[in-house]
Amino acid sequence: MNAIPGLLHELHTVAKDTISRTPEIIAVTVAAPRLPEVLDGGFLNDSDPHDLWEEIRLVYRMVAYNRKQVLDLVCAMGCGPYGCPPRQVAEETKAILFDEEFTG
Repeated sequence: MNAIPGLLHELHTVAKDTISRTPEIIAVTVAAPRLPEVLDGGFLNDSDPHDLWEEIRLVYRMVAYNRKQVLDLVCAMGCGPYGCPPRQVAEETKAILFDEEFTG
């Protein structure tokens, strides 16, 4: 299995002479599969969904490891220059969230 890099950023509010003590936004950065072959709104290559699953799992694991509570999850893996199928990315992101590893 190849290593998948990811970054977790804690973004603080900065106002005149003050910096918030607790982060206001937690941003996790993980790259999506790049320019996969897509057919009828889904991945054509069998390895691409697996790669996507691992990358989404990494996002959830990074948040859990750092004991962060996420109220909103914005996943840009299904849009933009990487060319992943948006509906499949959304369905996989939701399915993984309800996986036994991440419940409770």
